[in-house]
Amino acid sequence: MEKYGLAWFSEDMNNNATLELANPCDEMSWAVIAEFGRAAGIDLERFVISRERLLTLSGKHRRYGYRMLHAKLVREGFKVNIKVVERLYREERLALRRRKRKKIPKRTREGAWCPIAANQRWSLDFTMDALANGRKFRTANLKDDCTRECPAIDVALSIPGSRVVKMLERVARERGYPDVLTVDNGPEFRGRALDGWADDHGVQLYFIDPGKPTQNAYIESFNGRFREECTRCQQCGTATQSFEP
Repeated sequence: MEKYGLAWFSEDMNNNATLELANPCDEMSWAVIAEFGRAAGIDLERFVISRERLLTLSGKHRRYGYRMLHAKLVREGFKVNIKVVERLYREERLALRRRKRKKIPKRTREGAWCPIAANQRWSLDFTMDALANGRKFRTANLKDDCTRECPAIDVALSIPGSRVVKMLERVARERGYPDVLTVDNGPEFRGRALDGWADDHGVQLYFIDPGKPTQNAYIESFNGRFREECTRCQQCGTATQSFEP
């Protein structure tokens, strides 16, 4: 092994060249990549830059797999094969640990049907997080169970039933009213404001069983990804900063 600028260059018995950086976190260390690549006959510069960009994107989008990360790299102009991205993804151990699903006995229950058109059924639920100063805020997440779209997310320190109705009315003016709205048994949903809005516009309110969030699985799945990619990935000083790009 011999010193090679800011790195050490070595060859094994099979004449396989390797490069060990003195400080992988130091940007100056990557200055020797192009020279080493020419000496070893390998295009290491593009390879290493792709790896570094892959690590940066995976840190920003923690829920993305290697296919989504490859698509991001291609949009940014990287000419890299998806198999290379998959190999780098595995080498860096970026794969998320898959949770084992709880086996639930198959049985039919009222309301357990799959919508086949937009606006047949919407799901609505709340999430909660805290600002940098420790003050808590809430988000009201709305989802169309057929199209998997999220037409609205309302963010505030407090979201009473009247504010929920305003959000639903704003979305309904653009998309139309749903046939069914699936919610839990929170006071914002059990109040007179939402009940009156549903009665005026012919919307059926479907309340899940208490303590059974899996009965509203569509919005619960969205809430999990929403926490991973939005609220937990950044520290905000105000509630409105939570969703600024």
